Order: sequence, then C-alpha cells, then structure tokens
Amino acid sequence: MNYLLKTFNKLLPKIAPICFIVITFFCTIFRIPFFDEAYAYTISNLPILDILHLTRIEGHPILWYLLLKLFDFDLYPYTMLILNWIIASLLIIFFWKKAPFNNLIKFLITFSYPFLHYFGIYARPYGLTILAIFLLCNFYSSQLKRPVLFSFLIILCANTTVMGMFGSFSFLCLFVYNIFKNFKKIEKKSLILTGLILFFGLLFFILQFYNTQKPALRPIETINEFIQNISHFIYKPIGKNIFQTIFYVFSCILFYTTPFVLLKKDKKTLAFLCIIYSSMTFLFVKIYIGAIWHYYFYFIYLIAAFWISWDKLSKIKYLNIIFTVFLCSALIPFSFYEKGYDEILNTSSYPFMLNKILNNQEYKNSKLFCLDWFSPFSAGLLPYFKKNNITIYDANGYDRTSVKSLELTPKYYSTPFFGENFIKHLDKTKNNYLITQNYFFNQGFIAKKINFINNKKQNGFIYETENTKIYFELKEYYPEIPFSIYKINYKQNE
Repeated sequence: MNYLLKTFNKLLPKIAPICFIVITFFCTIFRIPFFDEAYAYTISNLPILDILHLTRIEGHPILWYLLLKLFDFDLYPYTMLILNWIIASLLIIFFWKKAPFNNLIKFLITFSYPFLHYFGIYARPYGLTILAIFLLCNFYSSQLKRPVLFSFLIILCANTTVMGMFGSFSFLCLFVYNIFKNFKKIEKKSLILTGLILFFGLLFFILQFYNTQKPALRPIETINEFIQNISHFIYKPIGKNIFQTIFYVFSCILFYTTPFVLLKKDKKTLAFLCIIYSSMTFLFVKIYIGAIWHYYFYFIYLIAAFWISWDKLSKIKYLNIIFTVFLCSALIPFSFYEKGYDEILNTSSYPFMLNKILNNQEYKNSKLFCLDWFSPFSAGLLPYFKKNNITIYDANGYDRTSVKSLELTPKYYSTPFFGENFIKHLDKTKNNYLITQNYFFNQGFIAKKINFINNKKQNGFIYETENTKIYFELKEYYPEIPFSIYKINYKQNE
C-alpha cells in the first residue's frame, strides 16, 4: 500500500499538469468566444496608437492586445484561444515545478473552479497576470540578489491587467522596503538599473490610464452607486436555499480569517495581503462592480501570500492538513457565486444570428445597426461579421470597429442613442435594420432611459423627438437567444 502511495505521489506531478492541459485544450478548441474576448480581438486589429488610445477606456493595458495582434494569422478565433491555452499550460507547469506546496495542495489548486473553469479556457489576459504573479512568488526570496529581474517582473505584472496592478503594487511596496533595509548590500549598478526599470515601467502604465476617471457624480448618485455595488459584492453570491447560504457565509468567514490567523507572525506577507485585499475591495465597491472572474483574484493572491511565506509557515504543526481543508472550503464561495451569476448570453447563439444575416438577402443588402455598444451582439459578433464583409453600425452611425465607436463604450449612459448622428447615418437608398439583445431594448436600462412608446398593435416601438419620429417594426424575435431584429422607419415631423 505504501509503495502504491509513493508511486502515485511520484507520478502525480507529471500526470496532473498533462490532464489539465488536455482537458483545457478540448474545452478551448470547441467553444465560441464570448463578447469580452471578441471585443478585445476587435481592438487588437486596430493600429497600435489607436489601441493605446483605447486602453484607458477598455480597462486593460496594451500587452494582451499586442499579443493578439502578433499571433493573429487571420485565424479568428483559434489563434486567440490557443494563445491563452498555451499561457495557462505554462503557468500550471511552472506552478507544479516551483510552488512549495505538497502534491495534494497543488492538485486542488490546479483543478479548482477558477483555474479549470475560467483561466484555462477563456481567452483573456488574466492567465498572463497569474503567470507573472507566480514568477514574482518564485523570485521573491532572491529579489535582492536579482533586483533587475524582480523589478522587470513587477512591471510585467502591472501591464497585464488591472488585477495584476494590485499585486505588482503590493510586491513593489515590499521590494522597496527590502531595498531600503538592505541598501548597502546591493550593487550600485543594479540599483540604478532597477530604478530606471521601475520608473519608466510605471510611467508607461500610468500613461495608458491617465484619464480613466468618470465624470463627478452628485452625492445622491454616489451613495446609490455605492449601495448597489455593496449589495452586488455581498449578496449576489448567496445560495438559493438556507443550507447553501449558511455554508457560503461560513466559507467566507474561513476564507478571510484563516490567512490572517496563519500569517499573523509574518507581518510583511500580512501587509502584502492587506494591501491587495483592501485595494481590490475598494475597486469593487466604489469604482467598478466587477464580475466573477475578477473576484477569483482573491483566491489567486491568497495562494501567492502562502507561497512567499511557506518557509516561515512550515513550522506550524499540521500546516498541510489545515491548508488543504482551508482550500477545499475556500473554493465553495466561487462555485456558489457562479451558480448565482446570470450569463448575459449563450455564445453558441452567434452562428445562428450570423447565418440569419448571411442567408437573408434583405438583411445583407440593408444597413445594419446595433443599439448597445458593449453587448453580446455588438461586440461578440463583430469578428464574424468582419470575416464575412458585413459592417454593423452603432446607434450614432459609426462603424462598430472604428475608434470613434469603440471609445463611446464608457459613455454608454450619457450618449444619445437616437440623436442627429443616427438620423444622418440612416441609408436613404436602402432599408435600415436594428439588431439588438432583447434585454437592452425591451425591458432593460436603455428602454427605461429613452421614452419609447410600446406600439402593441403594430408590434414594435416608437421613438419621437421634436423633429423626427422613428418607428421600430419588429421583424424577428428570439427570446431564447435572446435577440430581436427591427426594421427602422422614420419621418421628419412637419
């Protein structure tokens, strides 16, 4: 029995990464990108200066877009999906080779909900962030011996995603503290080079995001936004029955308290985790409400904290057992959250909608508009339309792949949807159609914002201004997808 256990323990570091790589490959290659992925791909097709202009709007640094541009080969979406799969595979291989945990803990992390469900499959820049975090953890103990390398990794991490920015800042704080504490032990040449890398790297990061501030809100708007974000952050993940809810609350208490109990004697690592957790929580409740994959980084940085302090923690009796039980419990909130998280769209609907347009000559020979800028339809289908030489326009009449249209994304709530630009860009020689996700048009926040008249007799909507009357005549309605197609009729008021 002992021989079998030893053999299994010896083979697990080879088998587990291979299983992860194979599973994520098949999950990756047979899926259709959702709108965040497709939206990023659309941006990556722009000139580099235009991408730099949009980074402050889209929310992620330029590195991911440059990689998408470099490895595109005009094979969307496969090169994009494979690129992420390669990055995820590398970070798992590196994790198994370098992380100080035992095989059971590595196995639990590798096949945990965040890694197997999201980071290994979805083509987003978060895999780059995790790889950078793991590299920083690995070289943390030798940061003063290799300050140039460590400073480069800090800048790399910051320029992967906003989630990476929190970790890089926390690592930077510890790095600067350690440098000042051991200033005389480090070569002057290395110090100068380290300072230059950090200065220009951080400057480059700041230049990408220097005007991301939203317009100032009135006090009542600020309070309402804060309450909405807090409720989303706290209540959204709660289970649908009392048992799930109790277990979720218990897991959260365990998740937030255990690290601080175990790390109380390692003040630097505790400070590392406090900086990250507090800044991430501030982001979610004050600036950006976040999605489930952003919350996964609480788990990622928890792993990082234990990694860099594992040698000091190893003196704790039954540490591996405690940490294994803790990991199992800590993962529960994520799985519950995902069950409570409503996906906006099943991306398998993309081929259906694309074929609807391609197989209908009336649609192909008309001018097509989308109501919403950043939605499954207007973002997710763009690459497929482009490959078939179909142009889709936003509600201001701009080509949806143009910079003018893409930069309107954060101005979603303040830009007129059917203003003069929209009327001006309607094609007078062709039919005009509006294709939109049902929620946004029928009962969503756009419908609430714009004074639509629901014309039940004619099965459509009327929108009227002082000079113009626009009638959206429903042509096709698919509640299960959920998309609708409207023919646009308008006339100038006398």
